[in-house]
Amino acid sequence: MERSSLAALLVAPLAAVLVFASTPDEPEPSDRRPASEVPIEHASLACPVMPPGSEFGSATVISPTLDGADEPVSDLPERPVEIGSGRAKAGALDGRGRAWTGARRNAVHGIRVEAQGALAAGLTGAAAAVYDGGERRGLFAAACSEPAARWWFPSASSSAGQTGVLQLANVDTGVAVVDLAFFGPDGPVEPAGESRVSVGPRRMTTVPLDEVIPGVGAVSVGVSASQGRVVASMLETSTDALDPAGIDVIPPAADPARRVVLTGLPGDSAQHTLSVVNPGQLSAVVDIEILGQRGAFTPTDKDSLQVPGGGAVNIRLGDVLQDRMSGVRLTSDLPVTAAVRTAAGTPLRDTAFAVAGEPLTTGAAVPLLSNATGTLVVSGTERALVRVKVARVNAKGRVVGRAKIDVRGGQTETWRVKTGRGTAYLRITADRPDRLVAAMHWTRPDGGGRMASTVPLHPLRLTVDRPPITYDPVEP
Repeated sequence: MERSSLAALLVAPLAAVLVFASTPDEPEPSDRRPASEVPIEHASLACPVMPPGSEFGSATVISPTLDGADEPVSDLPERPVEIGSGRAKAGALDGRGRAWTGARRNAVHGIRVEAQGALAAGLTGAAAAVYDGGERRGLFAAACSEPAARWWFPSASSSAGQTGVLQLANVDTGVAVVDLAFFGPDGPVEPAGESRVSVGPRRMTTVPLDEVIPGVGAVSVGVSASQGRVVASMLETSTDALDPAGIDVIPPAADPARRVVLTGLPGDSAQHTLSVVNPGQLSAVVDIEILGQRGAFTPTDKDSLQVPGGGAVNIRLGDVLQDRMSGVRLTSDLPVTAAVRTAAGTPLRDTAFAVAGEPLTTGAAVPLLSNATGTLVVSGTERALVRVKVARVNAKGRVVGRAKIDVRGGQTETWRVKTGRGTAYLRITADRPDRLVAAMHWTRPDGGGRMASTVPLHPLRLTVDRPPITYDPVEP
């Protein structure tokens, strides 16, 4: 395992703030106050570390506009958002709605972000790079993430042609300890190397899968922190007959659930492989639906599959996808999570990953890439019409354009991103955000083919739960 210092990582735990109300004069035994939400006042992000050798690299951090009627109004002070790269300070954000972008040749390394006060709400970031020759080729795009205790990476690989490397970044001041679990077609996969990893304070550790589970092939990975928390990323590099054939980050999938939705699957001649992970002990029966432009339908020859306990099953979706962007809805009798690996081009040119997404309950914000063409993909998860609003916002927080998208339950719609008038990011809201899953699909021409990357959208983190307070008087 390689270890590289992230000593300059700033500490901003995303912990709930316990606020005590004044004690009543004569509290009743077990007087329990209800839980409530308070505006978030600390936020930290870490971005995946991009390998060297890129033609171009960039990172964008935004403190998005909060103009929705259901979003909290914070009276916290607006302290600048601090942005670092490696050991150096890279930039700052000093106001709501603004965006910062850093770009240079040969990638941008180790971006980390800390926010305190009002600007912590909704903090969002993304990193991207283009590799065109040498040891790597492909479009690398990924969201920057908050630290968490649990992560899921379906559709990873440990083989000669596809090599996954797990990155574990600890942005806190204490040691983090994580346990790795591996899921294969027949059930749990026993690692040949160490599966418990310690990550020092403000450091990053990499775990090459071919050292822990060599020669396994397709595998799904679970990361669980028994102490502390980490930001986990899965970087994968592919080769085709020793030629570079794709580099991308496998986005973390949503936690296992009985119904999951993935979106952002391109409907061209690409090959799509669905990976479904069942972390439980019993076998799960999973029904498959395709969410297309005309609505949901069940593929006749791939309508369901059985996933063993502690296993991950991979199936080719074949030609069941339509010509346009699609989504996949899985309904299971036990909690599962999933991803779809898309391989494009002959010979293979690049890979992209769509993963089980989260409903956009608080809307979303999407940094735009200057070196790729973006398509916003939205899928309705339930039987209801969802009206989506898209605002184009410049780096100073000013809205420079608007668009509307209507998507029915079980349907997938797309919107080609317009980048004129200095657009730095998109702000996305909906009237039924809990019934909407979305992703950005990025493409870039590459000779006779194209590079591609899919980034799932996550709901903005605006509040934290204030735990209920229970009074248990001690008898004299």
